[in-house]
Amino acid sequence: MTLNEEDAKLFYQLWFPLLNFVNQKYNVCKELPRIAQEERLDPKYVKKVADYLWSHPEIIDEYLKNVNLPAEHQEIISDWKTSVTDRFVLERHLKKGSIFIAISTEKVYQVCGIISSWEEMLGYNIPPVAMDATLIPFKDVIISDGLVSVLPISFGGGYRSSFKEIYMDAKKKGTICVTFKDTPKPKSQPAKRQNSKKISYVISVSIGKGCYRHIRVSGNDTLDDLAGYILNAFDFDFDHLYSFFMDNQWWSDAEEYASPYAKNPPYAHEAKLSKFAFQKGRQFKFLFDYGDEWRFQCKVLQVLDEETKAASVISAKGKAPEQYPVYDEDE
Repeated sequence: MTLNEEDAKLFYQLWFPLLNFVNQKYNVCKELPRIAQEERLDPKYVKKVADYLWSHPEIIDEYLKNVNLPAEHQEIISDWKTSVTDRFVLERHLKKGSIFIAISTEKVYQVCGIISSWEEMLGYNIPPVAMDATLIPFKDVIISDGLVSVLPISFGGGYRSSFKEIYMDAKKKGTICVTFKDTPKPKSQPAKRQNSKKISYVISVSIGKGCYRHIRVSGNDTLDDLAGYILNAFDFDFDHLYSFFMDNQWWSDAEEYASPYAKNPPYAHEAKLSKFAFQKGRQFKFLFDYGDEWRFQCKVLQVLDEETKAASVISAKGKAPEQYPVYDEDE
């Protein structure tokens, strides 16, 4: 999601004069004698000025005393004093914005793009993506100041699962910040049903000959959770897209469940394992990384009427293949 054309134009009309005032008043960056929207500006110099502003938010009040702006525009700029600067993880893209998790507080924000969506801006960077950013309010949504620094950090399956858990918990409690105007209050939680049936599975996952892991999972886990468990079990980084083929046919369209970041549904994070009513012997396939095509064969070994609080590998055989083997230059 992005601001509409009118609001995007308004943001820059308010933003650049403020930065120019900061730079002129406090001589932050000599390389920028003037900051104006119509000029080509080096982002690293503009960011230097913006960073000074965010570390001295009282300048905003000083600026507003020296300009003649409509009350609505003054309110927008004044609200920027509530900016949040942090290192964030962009966890996923949604229709209404992208999910940012602040590393220092684990607070979750829904952030809109200004002109381009975050998905468009990040291109081939598949979430989770680490970045340094400043989030600011704009009317009833949250945007960034447009000066983010994407960090060259790759996250393994454990971190990915942790970020996902933070997001899902905030979603469940209703504490995702979609605006700075009001602090979201946790939703009241419905009472848990008594005597609900607990289902668990033991799934054998193999790759090649003689290499397998038996993984115990909960029926409340999703296929996306299972993907993370499989990759952790084989010491793979969770850094590519994937698909499950529940009809046990490679590249079949009939029952394919794809990564949450793939283009087309159905998505793996929306499908609980209990949905499939697994029986002992049921087989399906897991394909990871559409380029290298790591192929995992899955088979249900046991169906248990028991609760599983945390997935675990209960049996393992064979050395896992190296996801990124290092070759000698002479080879």
